[in-house]
Amino acid sequence: IIQEEIVEPMDHRHLNKEVPPFDRVVPTTENIAAEIWRRLEPHVQRPNARLHNVRLYETADLFVDYGGSGARY
Repeated sequence: IIQEEIVEPMDHRHLNKEVPPFDRVVPTTENIAAEIWRRLEPHVQRPNARLHNVRLYETADLFVDYGGSGARY
């Protein structure tokens, strides 16, 4: 799922020109994490499972956690 939904469409691409929605949304780390969530979440909807969190690293010590639009931390 990750290969098909995230890596193939985004890896080694100019996000601003080649990857919707970043042709109209600034590809900040936060926005990329939210888009990864949007792409993965439908694939992990199961009766006993759900996507809990997407963590995206910008550097070794700088990252963002995204837990969906209704997430509480």
